[in-house]
Amino acid sequence: MSQVSSAARSSTVPLGVVAQASGTSRTLRVGERGPEVVELQQLLSAKGLLSGAADGKFGPGTRSAVVAFQSSAGLKADGVVGPATWAALRGQPVPQQSGTGVVGSVPGYSAAQLGFVRTMVRQARAAGIPAELPVITALVETRLRNLSHGDRDSVGLFQQRAAWGSFAHRTNPEKSTHMFLYGGKAGQRGAVAFKSRFEGQTSADALGRWAQAVQVSAYPDRYRTEVALARRLIAASGA
Repeated sequence: MSQVSSAARSSTVPLGVVAQASGTSRTLRVGERGPEVVELQQLLSAKGLLSGAADGKFGPGTRSAVVAFQSSAGLKADGVVGPATWAALRGQPVPQQSGTGVVGSVPGYSAAQLGFVRTMVRQARAAGIPAELPVITALVETRLRNLSHGDRDSVGLFQQRAAWGSFAHRTNPEKSTHMFLYGGKAGQRGAVAFKSRFEGQTSADALGRWAQAVQVSAYPDRYRTEVALARRLIAASGA
């Protein structure tokens, strides 16, 4: 984003303030210009993915921000803003996309949050861990919100404290999920470390105790209460 064109200037709003949604789902890619690109840039800026003035020009910087958002939301990270990316940016239900597996929605949870679920499930399955485990944990800790604040120095989906890793890692859905599964930089044990104790157990009680083993929470009984919702979210995400 650089010099503002006269067409884009009339649509530009202050940085960090999202322009009123135009309702467009017109596909945008590198080289596009106009008020729809301004809206896209403002939505990306509001999510902390893009800096500078919204100039209405879809250049390499905007594309990089789009790719970062798509990755975090569990969408195809191709830098092209189609209906699914528009919906996720606006917190609306994501239409089904070929190849993404996004198939539904759960009231109260955004497309971006379903993207977090997809990230967690993919990594959990690769580690041989029940898909529900990271999801119930994040539901209890943050209601599936990637928070930049929390109790003392706790941040991210899992409210991991500073000893677990850098702020950037703890607020990155991919990296924070990896730490939940494999442990933190200061030797904190992740879910894989308790695999031999709980492997093959899929009851709500067992999953709750497994989550508690990782989180060491003051409220150990909360995790098991989220299993049913976690399964609905996993189904809706298409993971």
